[in-house]
Formats: sequence, C-alpha cells, structure tokens
Amino acid sequence: MQSILGPAIQNIIDDHHENDLILFEKIQFQISKWKAEMLNAQPRPLHIKEVMEQWDERKNELLKEKPIALPPSFWAEQMGGFKKGEIICIAGRPQMGKTASLLYLIHTIAKKHNTLLYSADLSERALIQRLLCLETKFSLDHIQSGQLNEEMMEHLYRQSDQLYAMPLIINSEYFHYVHDYIINMESIIVREKIEVVVIDNITSFEDKGHEHHPKQVNKLIDQIKKIAEKYKVTILFTAPVSSSIEKEKGPKKPALQHLQPYGIIQQWADKVIFLYRPECYGYFQDEKGQSNHNKMEWILAKNKTGPTGHFLFDFNRNFGEIREIKS
Repeated sequence: MQSILGPAIQNIIDDHHENDLILFEKIQFQISKWKAEMLNAQPRPLHIKEVMEQWDERKNELLKEKPIALPPSFWAEQMGGFKKGEIICIAGRPQMGKTASLLYLIHTIAKKHNTLLYSADLSERALIQRLLCLETKFSLDHIQSGQLNEEMMEHLYRQSDQLYAMPLIINSEYFHYVHDYIINMESIIVREKIEVVVIDNITSFEDKGHEHHPKQVNKLIDQIKKIAEKYKVTILFTAPVSSSIEKEKGPKKPALQHLQPYGIIQQWADKVIFLYRPECYGYFQDEKGQSNHNKMEWILAKNKTGPTGHFLFDFNRNFGEIREIKS
C-alpha cells in the first residue's frame, strides 16, 4: 500500500497548486483514502464460534483421510502416526542405521500407498536386495551370493512377487540442481498419484558452482515442505548429524542442535527422529547391566502432532531387520 500512497501524493504535489491550503487538503484526503483501503485489506477478526466451526470442518477432513500405513507397533501409536502433508526427518551419524530404518518403514508403507523413493547413494538393485532381505528373512550375503538351496529359491520367488506388486518407484538419479530435483518430484507425484515420498540422504545432490551445501540443502528442504502441503503427500528423509557431537563428553546422544548446519530441518520438519546405537560409542551395557549389542534407539525429539519420547529396537544388520522391543 505504501508504494501506492507515495506516487499518489507526488502527483498531487506535481500539479503545482498555488494555494497551500488546497494542496494540504488534497494530501490529507489521499492519506485518508489510503488508510481506509489499508483497513479493508486487513483480515476480519473471527468470532470464537467461527473458529470452532472451522476447526470442526478440518477435524472431519482429517477423519476422512486414510492414515499412512506403518508397522503395527507401540512407537507408531505413541507418535500419532505419519500424516498427509507432513515432512519427517530421520537423522543420525554414519553407521546408525538410517537407510535400514527407511527400508523398515517402506516395507510396510509401499504395500499400501503409492511411494516414490529417491536414493542417489544406493542403486535400484542394492535397494531391492535389501527389501528382499526383509521379505524373505534371508541374509544379504545369501541373496547377493545366490547361495540358496531349492527350498530357499522357491521362497525367494514367492516373496519377490510381493515386492513386484508394490506400488513403489525407485529413482537413483543424482541431481545437480535443486530446481531439477523439485521438477522431477512434482511431475512424478502428479503422474503416478504418489502419496509418500522417501529420500535416502537429503544431502545427496550438489549444485554446480556451489560449495557442498548446506545452503542448497536448506533450499531443497524448504521446497519439499511446500510440495508436501500442496499435494498432501507425506515426505520422509534421512539427514546427517553434525560431527561436532563426536567431540562431546558422555553418551553422545543427538539432539535438535546437532542438525546444524541444516537448521531449517528443525524449523520445517513435523517430526524429527534421531537414531542412536550405544555400542558404537563403547557403551556395551545399559544402566541395568543388560547388553546393548545390536540395540538401536529412536529418539523422537520433535513431534507437532503428539508427544516426544524414546523407543528401543533390535537391529540385525545382516538381515536389515528392525524389531521393536516392548518396554
């Protein structure tokens, strides 16, 4: 509005009025007119009844929405599930099981929802082999080597049919520009009616001419938040935790401040889950004296739709299997 007022007053002055009083009155009239326009442009305050009615409408819309299918578990119930339009970050240091955690979720989600998976770090073949591990309960070594007896081969073929039927699209392309990444994502979402987008390592791309990131990563996260809201899709992605945590004393459990330099994650993510494996830091027993071997902890540090908390899992790296430990 200020850009309209300034030129309007300047036009009045440029008319070269000999009578200053007439000039003053015309300027006053223009300012009054501008104030009226400003007031009309402001949103009308809502009565509490209108607010409640709008909330009831939104609540009914949410009840009609089909929830995102997750593994039957205590953690999913406590977390409040994954909702359409949300972006969810799974973060951790190397070797914490970020990709394994994504595949654990995809194994259930992609059986019920049209799913798009981006993974520039692993080929389509490698991802399918890992999903076969989850489906067959065979080790990755067995599947990669092909050392399977006749009975195992029959089981493998049967379970392969289940994977083949999944509405899952895998894209292992390495994007150099945020713009290309977003255009590709939007076009597939629209064409294939995608409901869930999964990105294994949000930092696996690079803009030519730019340092390896974090500015461009923050830009990408900002864009995927807009896509999630626009198309009502759920977007899951993994992200690294700052190496500064390795210099800290104590158990080195990650927290929101360790997402730097990707600070926009803390701002835009609806849920942030940190992965932590105590044995990686030399903690081989918990405070009760029980073994931490193959233990993985999910630390739900941010949750816009429910409580935060901690969840414990058994993590078998050979099979890529994650099983919740009920407390």
